[in-house]
Amino acid sequence: MALYLNTVFVVVTALCFYELDYLYVMIGNIFTVLLVFLIVYEVKLWRLKKSLRYEE
Repeated sequence: MALYLNTVFVVVTALCFYELDYLYVMIGNIFTVLLVFLIVYEVKLWRLKKSLRYEE
């Protein structure tokens, strides 16, 4: 999921930014993979904890 969102982000930025601005966006993109992965991980972990709480 994180890689799909990151790929969409890269395609959109490749179409919208040029020259040095594109480089800045790609440098920021290095960290978006980690951030999106962490957000998806936390949401899935929260859903798991929520479902386990109802089983008890």
